[in-house]
Amino acid sequence: MREAHRQLSLFLSFDLCPVLWRIEPSRRIAYTPVMQVFISHSSKDKAVAQRLAHRLTESGLKVWIPEDEIFPGDNWAKKVGAALEESDIMVVLITPHAFESEWVKEEIQYALTSEHYHGRLILVFLGHKTDLPADVPWILRKLSPVRIEGHAEDWRQVIDKIATFAN
Repeated sequence: MREAHRQLSLFLSFDLCPVLWRIEPSRRIAYTPVMQVFISHSSKDKAVAQRLAHRLTESGLKVWIPEDEIFPGDNWAKKVGAALEESDIMVVLITPHAFESEWVKEEIQYALTSEHYHGRLILVFLGHKTDLPADVPWILRKLSPVRIEGHAEDWRQVIDKIATFAN
């Protein structure tokens, strides 16, 4: 019996599916879903978005970012729509370029009006703490955004804010 339990534990420890498995003493199999984060950003901010995605992935989150998920010939709108439905939380990078992107505006509008994202929209204002783009709508300023300057230690604030939704 012990050998079978050990083999099952080894089998379930492999990352074979998008959930983390563990064996509890009561011999029930419990799982903790991995939270998927959708990162909305301007294509001009791709490098920053990829740094954020890397940090979030390192912290154990599943990240959806178009540069890693959409390939030539893919239906862009269909892939983005599916990702919005599958993701648990949205992080929006707000920079001077963000509101030049129609995609960013539409993704924010979707998150603001969707029950699925109710209270799960995290705005990350990137730049000097006092600099906010003039075209940031008033409602976005009211959502207690995270303000960072882009230093490595700043990303911890974003990770910590996401962690509050996991509990």
